[in-house]
Amino acid sequence: MKLTVQTDQELWNAFRQGNPEALAEIFTMNYAALYNFAFTICHNDELSKDSIQELFTYLWEKRDKLAEVKSIRLYLFTSLQRLLIKELKKSKSKEEKNKIYQDEFPDHAFSAQDLCIFEEINEHLKQKLKSALDEIPQRMREALYLKTYNNFSYKEISQIMNISSQVARNYVSEALHRLRKILS
Repeated sequence: MKLTVQTDQELWNAFRQGNPEALAEIFTMNYAALYNFAFTICHNDELSKDSIQELFTYLWEKRDKLAEVKSIRLYLFTSLQRLLIKELKKSKSKEEKNKIYQDEFPDHAFSAQDLCIFEEINEHLKQKLKSALDEIPQRMREALYLKTYNNFSYKEISQIMNISSQVARNYVSEALHRLRKILS
């Protein structure tokens, strides 16, 4: 099948009809953002990669049973988050999960532009920022990441995190407030 689609719905429908080029397109368009999001949640390179692979394998196997979606990206982020949470609950004890959430915020989750900016500030400020991010609760950090690095709306964040839009707004606002307070 030749892939000539214009919208998310057309791409999704081509994928659901078994077009491997549509699967490849969806994977290519979303892999980097999905990896960074997964790594932000679990701080584990292998688990992030494995979870994305598992998600796409599942989607391909169940493609004929999948419903239509309005936003492929939103669907993928929501599905990946659920898969990661399930994997973390299944494979880690409570103490291990707390350690994962408290690990250092990953440098490579930042965009290239952010890395250039960080290179311009001295090492002390970099360490202070990392420490400040570690002091923010994981759910707030996750909401802040979705808002600032993926430009999701509060409604989309609420769907991904399974919270209300107002709670998503509060998480982002509180995370920014805490960062400002810690860094000032």
